[in-house]
Amino acid sequence: MESRRKFLTAAMTVGLPAGILALIPSAEIKKNVEKLYDLAAELKAEVEKTDSVQVLSLAIVKKTEEIEKLAKDIRSRAKG
Repeated sequence: MESRRKFLTAAMTVGLPAGILALIPSAEIKKNVEKLYDLAAELKAEVEKTDSVQVLSLAIVKKTEEIEKLAKDIRSRAKG
């Protein structure tokens, strides 16, 4: 839990323009960042279980698409 808190704190403070958090509801950002963190951890676990390096399962591909979509949403909200 402590590592998740450090991750969230870093994600909320690193690289964001000054005052951007005042424009975006922080609860929504935290929710999206937590979901992104969870999806990335799930993807990591699925990739580690995969035996083949050449072929990825459909579940892995779908998970990466979901992560990409969420990351783009977070980025667009941060830009304003």
